[in-house]
Amino acid sequence: MVIEQVRYVCEFCKKAFTTREEAEDCESRCQRLAEFPRLEELNFSNRTFNLLYWSEVYTLRDLSDLSEQELLKIVTTQALTFQKKPGHLHQHLL
Repeated sequence: MVIEQVRYVCEFCKKAFTTREEAEDCESRCQRLAEFPRLEELNFSNRTFNLLYWSEVYTLRDLSDLSEQELLKIVTTQALTFQKKPGHLHQHLL
């Protein structure tokens, strides 16, 4: 017996997904990336870039959609996460 698995494909990057929702999410991200500059193009410092990237902020549009409170939460949360991980640079500087 052969079971065919239905595949959904992102219209932009052509990645295949098992659910329609995953494909639609990918299409949404791909469309945002096509329409707005990526963070890599904005010459942020490495730390700023990483904080935003880890928080799933990939484009200038994503960044501009954040409120001041959301942006402060990103900075605070990521900074605390960084400090809690053993072996990071901050421990070597003390």
